[in-house]
Amino acid sequence: MTSDSLPAAVGQCPAAYEAEALSAVRLWPESAGANARSAAVTTTLSRESARVDRVAQAMLATALLDATRRLAATFVLPAQGDHAAGGQGPTIRDDMLALDAALADWMDAIESGRATNLRTLSAQRLQAYRGGDGTDSDLYKLWGDCAHPALAAVARTLWEAHVEAQWLHRHAVAPAGLPRVVAYDVLVPAGSGRLTISPTDGAVRGDGPNILGTVATLDPAILTAVHGGLAQFGTVAWHRLLRLLVSTGHSQRERHAAGEPGVDFRVVEFLGGLSALALAVRHTSRDFGALEAMLTAGQHITWMQPTLKIGGLWTWLRVTKPAPGQVSVVRITLGEALLPGMAAQMANLAGGTHADRMARRLVPELRFEPPVSALRSNDWGKAWMLHRLLLVELVDRAEELFRFGSVCISEDRLRELARSAGLPVAALPKLLELWREGESEEAPALLLEPEPGQFTLADPHGLERDFIAASGRLRIEGRANGRKGNRRKHRSLM
Repeated sequence: MTSDSLPAAVGQCPAAYEAEALSAVRLWPESAGANARSAAVTTTLSRESARVDRVAQAMLATALLDATRRLAATFVLPAQGDHAAGGQGPTIRDDMLALDAALADWMDAIESGRATNLRTLSAQRLQAYRGGDGTDSDLYKLWGDCAHPALAAVARTLWEAHVEAQWLHRHAVAPAGLPRVVAYDVLVPAGSGRLTISPTDGAVRGDGPNILGTVATLDPAILTAVHGGLAQFGTVAWHRLLRLLVSTGHSQRERHAAGEPGVDFRVVEFLGGLSALALAVRHTSRDFGALEAMLTAGQHITWMQPTLKIGGLWTWLRVTKPAPGQVSVVRITLGEALLPGMAAQMANLAGGTHADRMARRLVPELRFEPPVSALRSNDWGKAWMLHRLLLVELVDRAEELFRFGSVCISEDRLRELARSAGLPVAALPKLLELWREGESEEAPALLLEPEPGQFTLADPHGLERDFIAASGRLRIEGRANGRKGNRRKHRSLM
């Protein structure tokens, strides 16, 4: 007899429901339960229609098979229960149906929130049953029809607890982004507007005494250009150029991987020269020399970090006298720091300390701009910097984002981040209101605040939000696996 051919227990006494449920649970991991497992996978993923594919189905089916093997071996009713009517009444444990209690015990180790919800609903069903307001069928809501609803609950728990996050991280395409060491340790001081260059040794410093980088030449003309370029760092044009270079390199790598001929993901061209570049970054001034100085500074500063040195963000060339019939061009070749996949490459090159792992965390580059129009134009670049700092905050606290769906950011922390971005604290409330509401299709809502002080990325940035949350899940799993490995190693030495 298969789990799909067991007779339904509708109208039977509680003992009959329990016998059928236990028989079904023990058949779940067998070949006879394959159809039931497949149905549970389909039921779970049908609610995630945008994410259903063969990879997701296979991952959930594998996890479900493993879970049902453990359930079949451990899922038993207690020896003593609340039996009535000659031993035909329901078996009760912890003031709920014992079958529900056993399932909740399993859920506790996987997803405690769902276990708590199950216990609450089970207690309510038992109370109604004892009061005469519920039938046997109502009481055994999860265990009728060969316990298919219970199996679907197992599948849903697995999907929400870890399978979805694993699928997103390992099988979905990672968004365009930068390693944290670049997104935070380099770009934040670079865009602060407070960098100075020593004329004697080319050392680049910020507010403190530490050397943040060096200019690789003491040529007076280049030093003058770099000085002028640093004045452009932190402007909206600078932020837009970074976003454009990172996102274009990412999309061109995907085209290159798909076999499209002639695509070089390292190179971003602006046909039309500096005029085309100015249009792309919305540099409204006709002072194209400022853009050229920004390109020069981006090329000639070597940024120094404990984990690596970055020899320029890019190199560039400008064809000022094109051939007849051709237009002028600015061609930017991405440096290693901005290349797509750099965070993944660092995993193979850098060490395994906590600092190394932090340095290579991927900070997504959002596909949409942050809304800034509510502020004075002088503060727009600072608002862009604050949005980058908030992204780093979410990445650093990805485990919290995964567990709770949002991250608690206090008012003091928000003010601290605003000061780090150079944004006047008085402008913060107006900016946060704009970020909750959005301003256009190109600059939609940035933040969602499900509860006061709880923040996550708004739905237009769902890809990046889900990727960050999936990273948090993998960190949790990595620590758990590390502890298991240490325990195994310890036992092997005993």
